[in-house]
Amino acid sequence: MKTFLDCIPCLVRQALASVRQVTDDERLHEQVLREVLHATGRMDFDRPPPAMAQTMHRRIRELCRNGDPYRVRKDRFNRFALDHTIRGQKLREGLKAAVTYFGNQKPRMHYAYHTARCQPIGSGVTEAACKVLIKQRFCKSGSRWKEEGASAVLSMRALKLTPGRWTAFWKRISQYG
Repeated sequence: MKTFLDCIPCLVRQALASVRQVTDDERLHEQVLREVLHATGRMDFDRPPPAMAQTMHRRIRELCRNGDPYRVRKDRFNRFALDHTIRGQKLREGLKAAVTYFGNQKPRMHYAYHTARCQPIGSGVTEAACKVLIKQRFCKSGSRWKEEGASAVLSMRALKLTPGRWTAFWKRISQYG
């Protein structure tokens, strides 16, 4: 690709816009503009425009002592994009929540250890126990419960539904009266 004459005004405008982003010093603006115009006079038009732009930006960085004249603008737009997109906000919130969850649950996440000992590793067992123990008894049609009565019935039901506990309970009652 080669540089066309129509590329020159664009390069000059780009140089001026870049240096204005870095500094308000009019003398530096003028110096950069003069150097860019001088460089375009010596430019090899068989080279592509990005090669000239690279040379131009390198010189702007040197004159302004700034490694990236677009850094402030890039940072501002990146922050804006992250703060104003649903995906960015949700992604950050979700990631933060996941990291917090896994950090808090790490001591419980020894699945191989627990499954080798036939211990439950999910909430399914607990949910099933609640359904059998509580819901089936307390949600019958027409049933009304006060806390004291429900607590007593729930205790008795838990004893009855847990293998070996019902007979152990009655042995203790018989033993201690």
